[in-house]
Amino acid sequence: MSYDTAVHIDQVEQAKMIRAALAKHFPGIRFSVRSNRYSGGGSINVAWADGPTEKQVERIAKQYEGGGFDGMIDLAYSYTRWLLPDGSCIVAHSGGTAGSMGLHEAVHNPKPEGAREVQFSCDSVFCDRHEQMGEATSEALYER
Repeated sequence: MSYDTAVHIDQVEQAKMIRAALAKHFPGIRFSVRSNRYSGGGSINVAWADGPTEKQVERIAKQYEGGGFDGMIDLAYSYTRWLLPDGSCIVAHSGGTAGSMGLHEAVHNPKPEGAREVQFSCDSVFCDRHEQMGEATSEALYER
């Protein structure tokens, strides 16, 4: 398959898939999953308080990115994903940036059994963990 024949997943569905994957991996944690649309594309922001680290959440949420950015040569690149039967994703194909003197090599992974090739609408998924102040800390700040 190519970018032209991969099934396109729109921004709303992409956000729903991220929310479902996070709920599966981190039960009991409330995530805010919001999408942003702008002239150059779109992004999804994931936020939560306490619980798992940013790296733990990124391992799940960033499976649903539609592209990347190579800051060494200021070049964005796209990729398709294999959407696996369990709802998780792996990279299917990407031209990378190495051909343009960038850091990211091309990727061509064979199709896993039962997978379908998809192209996500939003290239970037950003994750932001917030720490909630405990009652004692909050009270101490306001007593001053």
